[in-house]
Amino acid sequence: MRRNADTASQIKRQFVSEVELEQLTGIARRTWQKHRLFNRGPKWYKLQGAVRYELEEVLSWIKANAGGGASA
Repeated sequence: MRRNADTASQIKRQFVSEVELEQLTGIARRTWQKHRLFNRGPKWYKLQGAVRYELEEVLSWIKANAGGGASA
């Protein structure tokens, strides 16, 4: 039964294109391409010939790479 639960959780993963990512984050599509080229960005997937990012991984990557905001 555990296997079915794992499969179901994987199906619910939300993948977005570079264009959608640009619209969601305000970060230019070209910037995401450069991150991918230089292995600096979030994990990406090639699905049916198109680059896709898992939205949850992108959000985690953004949080992990945040700067500033030190409390006084």
